[in-house]
Amino acid sequence: MTEYVSSRGSTRPQGVQRTTFLSSTLPAAALLAASFLAAACGETGPETTVPGTEPVPIAELRGRILTSEPVLVVPGLAWQTAGDDGEKTWTFADAADWTVQVGEEAAGAPLTLILDPSAPVDPAVASATWGDLPLEVKAGTADTLEIKVDGALLEPGLHRLGLAVPGNPTFEAITARHGERNHPISAGLMPRYRYLYSFLGLGVTGSYGNEKNGGFLFMGSRSQTLDLGHDQGGELAFRVQNSTNGPGSVTIGFGRDLRHAEISADLEPHERRGLRIPVPAGQRYATLASSGPDAGLFLWGAPRFRSFLTGGPPVVIITLDTTRRDALSPYAPEVTWTPRLQALADRSTVFDHAHATSPWTLPSHGSLFTGLYPSRHGAGVATHRLEPGIPSLAELLADAGYTNGGVAGGPFTRFTHGLARGFDVYYSPEGYETYADELTDFGLQFLDGFGDGPFLLFLNYFDPHFPYRAPDAYRERFDLDRRIEALPDGPWRRALGTGDAGAFQTIIDRDAPPDEETLALALDTYRAEVAYTDAQVGRLLDALDAAGRFDEALIIVTSDHGESLGEGGNFSHSIRLDPELIEIPLIVKWPGQTEPSRVTELASLVDIFATVLEVAGVEDPGFVDAAGGPGRRDGLTLAQDGGELHRRGWLLMEEHDAPHHTLFESTKIADHLYGVQEAGRRQVLWEGGETCAEGVPGAWRSTGCDAEVLARSRALAARLQREARRSDLAPQALSEEERARLKALGYIR
Repeated sequence: MTEYVSSRGSTRPQGVQRTTFLSSTLPAAALLAASFLAAACGETGPETTVPGTEPVPIAELRGRILTSEPVLVVPGLAWQTAGDDGEKTWTFADAADWTVQVGEEAAGAPLTLILDPSAPVDPAVASATWGDLPLEVKAGTADTLEIKVDGALLEPGLHRLGLAVPGNPTFEAITARHGERNHPISAGLMPRYRYLYSFLGLGVTGSYGNEKNGGFLFMGSRSQTLDLGHDQGGELAFRVQNSTNGPGSVTIGFGRDLRHAEISADLEPHERRGLRIPVPAGQRYATLASSGPDAGLFLWGAPRFRSFLTGGPPVVIITLDTTRRDALSPYAPEVTWTPRLQALADRSTVFDHAHATSPWTLPSHGSLFTGLYPSRHGAGVATHRLEPGIPSLAELLADAGYTNGGVAGGPFTRFTHGLARGFDVYYSPEGYETYADELTDFGLQFLDGFGDGPFLLFLNYFDPHFPYRAPDAYRERFDLDRRIEALPDGPWRRALGTGDAGAFQTIIDRDAPPDEETLALALDTYRAEVAYTDAQVGRLLDALDAAGRFDEALIIVTSDHGESLGEGGNFSHSIRLDPELIEIPLIVKWPGQTEPSRVTELASLVDIFATVLEVAGVEDPGFVDAAGGPGRRDGLTLAQDGGELHRRGWLLMEEHDAPHHTLFESTKIADHLYGVQEAGRRQVLWEGGETCAEGVPGAWRSTGCDAEVLARSRALAARLQREARRSDLAPQALSEEERARLKALGYIR
């Protein structure tokens, strides 16, 4: 048995508290706090271990809760609780949802949600949806509200049931009725529902700490037989977790039942443990079993069968948050502070005209993982997370046998925004930022545990994002502290150089434009962060090389967007579609590549999806789009010589005002912006206006807008609006935690 605990040290800015990796068990105080899984959820009965279940491939179990309940109804993150421990009630602000898991045996019987409000609610002001299908909210008995889902709609799989009620309604009780059985949804079990919603709605879960795991869950004592696909042997591995307040155990055996058990582990409450077991040749089936409290949850996290017959190149995707193209030496020869990325570029393909799909993190990462423009995947446009329904890059690689690890450097790549779906291990910090050294630590830990087979490792280095607070060694390189002290006295100038958010907001709002010396200092505080990140990327690549996986790996380094640093009087990012926000670096090292090449055709973040799948030999199964038809990806496949890019005539970028992403009035152009990028020409359009420019990156000049170009661009924007994944009846609501975080970041005012 193997425990996965990081022991690597790191260096970081002074005064910043380090978040440590998890050990396998919780301290006693945390165990008491985590005892929420003791109670049963509704009228569940005991489940029994049934040997010889029908064998199922691991890929088909991912994301599922194995339970005897035909329907599970789990409140989403917008639901909050009020009141004391004895009489908790449910509440939300304007809109909330449930994730519903429907089993094969659920078809036919209707599902009814019965809500008992603390004060009468007029059903006429409430609205509900089942996916995108409107449902009627009716008055029940004794002033209750009822939402009925016809049995014909209960198709096996995951569904979203949305509810919108103006204001802040409070409900004394919520009951889910399926057929003849009632399942109370108790506000006292909120931590349990958070655990389940994280798993069903967001793709990963964990009852404590920053590390979340994907895989599958057993509810209560049960078993399941795996079909490993062949009998040539390999290694089976999990990160198992007993998410209950009582002791439990897990067992792994070979064959179609447990008569030949090979390993059994007793787990204390909330203990997590890494398990590995060799699978001898001649064994095609393995049976897993859990034993514990009836309402206990057993997470079979990070499931992996590493067959000695299967391969696939390693894939490493690195996003440098808020990193301008001209901040890196492969694009600006005068840059001296990114030697490690230059060394990578010297044996990789550099794309000279790569573009983000949006000027901020969430929609751009949504495009990277889906191959779709923001209005089509919806994250950052219609919702504040990437919703289930469109298979993501990580999910498809997981289905093909890849083990996937990721780490969120900043708040918008946290698991709560849906980007962790398909990952086996996802490190998702609670705070504002994971500093680059700690983020690299996680990457090294993942390589230690999973670097011997096909894997995807995704890392979002957040350090170039404001506040600019590089470690001392990098501040010294740019002589920042001495220069700060030399600045003239002022209410914000010196604070700007130390990463003060209020000072940065001062120049964003144009309340006090910086003088030349202060602007030069702000530029170098940003460059110091880029230099620090460059060194940490080099540290990760060195580890990949030391593990013998560098040469065969597909390595992609890019950015989600750039940063305005005084151009046109603008600072920060989002709000606009200016070149310094949309033109991004893109460096790709193909498996076996040793000589450099450059590509001048238009490239986009939407192209990474198809590129990774092609290199990994994985087929895209497609998806159902918002109109109910076959979905088409927006990206093309990248290649060392440009490949398909030569036939691209244009690409798109977008920015939208939304409840979770309000645009600053000081620099706002319109609520919805659409940009069309062509070779040598770019247009930005909004309702009632447009701007056009010609030239090349770094040398754009404003021009008049050609009528034919505008007509075509407006048609593209109209298409996006028609295909936008929106639900006007029940918008995705923010939890109190999410709203507070977005306010702290300045995204909501």
